[in-house]
Amino acid sequence: MLPSFGLTEPLVTATVTLLSSNLNSTIDSLNATITDGYKVPHAVQFLSFVPVPSTLEGGMPAVGVQRLPAQFEDDLRVSMHARHHWAIVAILQHTDQRTLSWQLERMAQAVANTIQADRVAGTPPGTASVLKTQGGAWATDFEGTEPGPLLGDLDVTDPEAPPRSYLSWTAILLSAKKVEV
Repeated sequence: MLPSFGLTEPLVTATVTLLSSNLNSTIDSLNATITDGYKVPHAVQFLSFVPVPSTLEGGMPAVGVQRLPAQFEDDLRVSMHARHHWAIVAILQHTDQRTLSWQLERMAQAVANTIQADRVAGTPPGTASVLKTQGGAWATDFEGTEPGPLLGDLDVTDPEAPPRSYLSWTAILLSAKKVEV
């Protein structure tokens, strides 16, 4: 029987499951602490890929999962481990540039808090980490964040006018080691 490599697919699927189940409640908890008015809107789409923003027909904010490279480690011919990398990318749009900037920062906080809550799952009896049980990850590590560019929606009939809205994204970079075969 040939080995069955899951590669990054189980981690991507588990990440989408985790975020679609828990991210908006994490956003609610975060918004309850915000006093400056720059609250984070609920994510309306959870995707197993990162779409081109102009194709987002279901609205924003949208959260997608990007597959990144993996490295095989400990190849013993009968078993092998791999370190997989992936990113959670949140795409937001707003008419005010300052508001968008704060919402991007706070969306990254909400995503990181959701992943962190899953990383420490199992502490209360009867709970289990989604990334571990469904994704096969031994441990999920934070690798960093990556901001996206600021894009403006310009009025082609009036190029001197300020942008009608702004769009950008932020990414949380993750990695995990898991058994492949």
